[in-house]
Amino acid sequence: MSVLALVAEFCVRTGHLKELLAATSEPKLPAESLAIMLQEIEEMIALNFNLFSDSELVSMPSALAPLREMAQRHTWASRRPRGRRTEPAEVNPHYVAGHEEVGREIVAAIDGIT
Repeated sequence: MSVLALVAEFCVRTGHLKELLAATSEPKLPAESLAIMLQEIEEMIALNFNLFSDSELVSMPSALAPLREMAQRHTWASRRPRGRRTEPAEVNPHYVAGHEEVGREIVAAIDGIT
């Protein structure tokens, strides 16, 4: 488990949401602790409808965009358009094996927050 969920809750409740979201642009690889933290933020939005201001809710997707982009890059090694087996596959230079599932969890949590 991770203490980042508690850190996230503490930061939100003490008025440091902006700093918390800014720190999410730093990681270079998806991590389970980040996924747990994002799921906690998602739950806080769902269960505490008055915890976040309207402006905070509006700014969250753009603040989390770098983290979502990084996580998305680690969800696939190569791909090609459907039905086009003869075309060469696009190779992902950012891909690091073993981070696919947690990358998908992070993307799903951010999409849920959005």
